[in-house]
Order: sequence, then C-alpha cells, then structure tokens
Amino acid sequence: MPNPNPAVLDFLLARRSRPAKTLALPAPSRAELAPILTAAARSPDHGKLEPWRFIVLEKPAMPRLAALADARGAALGLDEERRAKGRGQFEASHLAVVVVASPKPSDKVPEIEQTLSAGAVCLA
Repeated sequence: MPNPNPAVLDFLLARRSRPAKTLALPAPSRAELAPILTAAARSPDHGKLEPWRFIVLEKPAMPRLAALADARGAALGLDEERRAKGRGQFEASHLAVVVVASPKPSDKVPEIEQTLSAGAVCLA
C-alpha cells in the first residue's frame, strides 16, 4: 500500500470547477501547459488506446470561433442573447483546450469505455 500523501488528498478535497469567465490572464504558456496535458493524459485508459486528442486553441483562433459559434446559433434559431453569450465565451478567451473523443477499433475495449476515458481526461 502506498504511503498516504495528505497534501494531495487535501488538494483533491478542496478543488472546484471554475466558470471560464473567472479565469484571468496570464494564460498558461505552451511550456506551462505541457505538464498539465501530460498529467491529464495519465487518466484511466484500458488497452492504452489513448482514445482522445487535445487541440490547443490560442488567442488568434478565438475571433473565428466566435463567428462560427454565432453562425451555428443562428442556424439553430437561437435568440440574440444566447448567441451573444456563445460568441462572448470565445471573444473573451485567450486559450482553450479542446478534448476530442477519438475511439479506436478494439475487440477488448468497448467504445463507451473509450468515450468515458476521454471524459476522465477532461476531469484531470
């Protein structure tokens, strides 16, 4: 049995989700982001399939994403207030990490398990 690590347990018991609008500058640099994504990639992954992909979006991509979010909102018939909220999430952002579930063909690991593994990456 591993030795207990009270600092790690205290961290896990105290962490909370934060709304994106509460995140402030500076955004992590690529060098700072690398160990964060490396740790996330250590999530449960039966079969070592890595059924996810990371896409790092930086500030220059955000206006285009804001326009795409607005266009999609319009196509869905969303009112201007909801479209503005969707647009604003990208317009105000400097960095986003997209996790894409990317299940692999496997006789041993069902697709749903791979999708849940991608979800675990998001948590981590």
